[in-house]
Amino acid sequence: MRSFVVMYTVYTSARSGVKRRFRAWRNPARLGSWGAGEVTGLWGIRMLKTYVTAVSALGLALAVAAPVMAQDAQAPIAVPPVPRSEAPPAPLSAPPSQVIDGPPPPSVAIPQAESVPPPPSIPMPPPPIPVPPIPIDGPMLVSLVNSARDGVPSQESELGERYLNGRDIPQDYTLAAAWLQRAADHGDGWAEFHLGQMYRLGEGFPKDDARAADCYRKAADQGLGVAQSQLGRMFDSGQGVAMDEMQAYVWLDLATKATDGRIFGDGFIEDRDAARSHLTADQMTQAEAMEKAWTPAAPSPWQQAEAGGRAADDGKAGDAVARLTPLATDGNPLAQYTLGVMYALGEGVTKDGAQGVAWLEKSAGQGNAGAQYFLGMMYLDGDGVAKDEGKAVKWLQKAADQHVGGAESGLGIAYLSGHGVKTNLATAADWFQKAAAQGDGSAQYFLAQFYFIGQGVPADGMQAYKWASLATLYARSPELKADATKVAGQILSRIGASQAVEARKEAKDWKPVFPGP
Repeated sequence: MRSFVVMYTVYTSARSGVKRRFRAWRNPARLGSWGAGEVTGLWGIRMLKTYVTAVSALGLALAVAAPVMAQDAQAPIAVPPVPRSEAPPAPLSAPPSQVIDGPPPPSVAIPQAESVPPPPSIPMPPPPIPVPPIPIDGPMLVSLVNSARDGVPSQESELGERYLNGRDIPQDYTLAAAWLQRAADHGDGWAEFHLGQMYRLGEGFPKDDARAADCYRKAADQGLGVAQSQLGRMFDSGQGVAMDEMQAYVWLDLATKATDGRIFGDGFIEDRDAARSHLTADQMTQAEAMEKAWTPAAPSPWQQAEAGGRAADDGKAGDAVARLTPLATDGNPLAQYTLGVMYALGEGVTKDGAQGVAWLEKSAGQGNAGAQYFLGMMYLDGDGVAKDEGKAVKWLQKAADQHVGGAESGLGIAYLSGHGVKTNLATAADWFQKAAAQGDGSAQYFLAQFYFIGQGVPADGMQAYKWASLATLYARSPELKADATKVAGQILSRIGASQAVEARKEAKDWKPVFPGP
């Protein structure tokens, strides 16, 4: 048996790759805008530095010695330096192939009308799914989950809808309900609509027409045409609400004028015309007056904070600060988080570490997972704030408790390097396992090396190759992707053909698994 030393050396550039990050917001109806080129943004910045900054911050070169697998009779391979610039996960770029063959390639109150004889009810088939079924790959799904964990309403809503309909992720009504309710609590109209569907159809909840109508009403108040249409149909049939033909007409007519109503307009117009045929001239006059008086509900503070972040991503920093500062002052965690990131990185504003940390601590103190993670990495690295490994581990642990993959990987680094905690390779491996299972490319890279040298886990060349291969797909920085490719190739040269075949199959079939919110 031979032994060798793996030196986790580090790059010296303190800011290499920090700008690599991804956009986290979007309206679900705009999913088609994803996919081409890399997108940048403030939300979902998964770290201030790379994980290995924690290792390099004190000038540490960590040596881990272990036996090589018994069949290794050659000189030990050199494991490439750990890259400094991993910004997991997934910028929204054209996805690489997930087929691995050989060394892998580098989310108005309206008065009731007088009762009228019940007319024939308008049939209520489920409306079309408002999001085109455009598939996304694993790394993009990781991006969606991470920004949903950051509290971006549209991302929470889209993730819930994907769980509801089983789009690019296994169908799970429990997780769908959890993410949709969280998005609805943050004011997202699409989430209210999907919850209404679940209650009306009895999917994930006991069938409850009254609660369905309540959800539809909240979404309809935001101007969502499909929800206005469903609510109008319910008023027409008396399903979950008292029958009211004037309200049925008002909501159905509003649906035809909504943005998404123009997409599904033909069906909406037919329903509206059927409702109008049941009204007298006086009722029609009243209905038109009620519709004219209707105005959409104002965006929630969370939605306003999302719009502020969008302005920052569009290069309108002044507009972003003007939008976000009052919201942050009023205590909105997403606004505080976004402002904190802007000041911490100097994104469109004069860099001010102290102000950045102040806003991040306010957000993190309210439980915002993204702020907890970002703050933990700042304290670990000492950028913009005095280095404090104890605080770093505290905030990383809080973010990891909310299943943030980057924080789990950060804790793995802490236990690997002994920063803020006692060195424990088995515990480090446990945290890398958790993060890798969620698609964190850096954790996958470390885990591959742990399996190869048998540190913290039993030596297993097949698992080493599988995780190195996956790291080439899920790593976000070019440096880590290239290093993972080298390591995968080196491991491949040391394992048997049957192990290589099985590892390729496992990597090809592998998909990330995400705990709930």
